[in-house]
Amino acid sequence: MTRLSLGDATDANPVWTPDGRRILYSSEKDGPYQIYWKAVDGTSPEEPLLSDRLDKRPNAVTPDGTTLVFTVNDLETGSDIWVHELPPSEGRDPTPLVQTAFWEERAVLSPDGQWLAYSSNESGRAEIYARPYPGPGPRQQISADGGFSALWSPSGNEIFYRDGSRMMVVAVHTDSAGAAIAASTVLVSGEGVTHPSAKRSETGIGGVFIAILRGASYMKNWPQRHSAAGATP
Repeated sequence: MTRLSLGDATDANPVWTPDGRRILYSSEKDGPYQIYWKAVDGTSPEEPLLSDRLDKRPNAVTPDGTTLVFTVNDLETGSDIWVHELPPSEGRDPTPLVQTAFWEERAVLSPDGQWLAYSSNESGRAEIYARPYPGPGPRQQISADGGFSALWSPSGNEIFYRDGSRMMVVAVHTDSAGAAIAASTVLVSGEGVTHPSAKRSETGIGGVFIAILRGASYMKNWPQRHSAAGATP
């Protein structure tokens, strides 16, 4: 294991570029959380990508590596989802993608880059929504009883999300006509459930779904169904 960022500041929210050569992350080293990126092999120094008075967090990079999706915390509009080209070029400013008076955050792109899932509290509580990326097209609600921290499966046919102490999964079929959403089911539940995360497969096929439950790791091999999952201490 190699430490990528140095210093006393808090660095968080790491996001890989699709080619695996760089990691984007947010850091508070100069005040508000700003977005930086750095080559993982150490061949180039850390570079600031976006910097102003507002907190920012990288969320995702499009599969072709040309666009960063990130969230901005604004006192007037709450948390909003923005996009910015990669690599940045002079004269090209970030643009808002989802910006309302409510909180939109934790945006994740489908594996084909055609759909965006995110959390919004517009209904009065956090729910998961999906919409075509970059649009246009209507959004569709994914969760039924609250949800945040969405994660797409590598196939793009499932979305995982957290609902309190439950990790949920919902089957999703997307095409040009929209998204067909199945009923959500409980994947794992219990005190200590954290946000869903993913580990890249060394073969580039499938992956591993990971949740934390009372200090145990719940793992699911994506090429198989949920029955293959197990809890490991």
